Amino acid sequence: MAIATKLRDKSARARSLRAMGNALYSSGKNNVAITYHDRARKMFTALRNRVELARTLSASTQPLILTGNY
Repeated sequence: MAIATKLRDKSARARSLRAMGNALYSSGKNNVAITYHDRARKMFTALRNRVELARTLSASTQPLILTGNY
């Protein structure tokens, strides 16, 4: 995430947020994962990147289900 921020690459930053959400989900930290996925979702929406938005929404479903927020 630091490299994407330093480069000021919004798409890379959004992908790193999603990756962080995925890692947090894998660690059982579902509520925090949801926060990262949501931040990535907002960035991909602003960037109008539908493919990455779809990947982010797909990745966010499991943590949402596990916390009862679906």
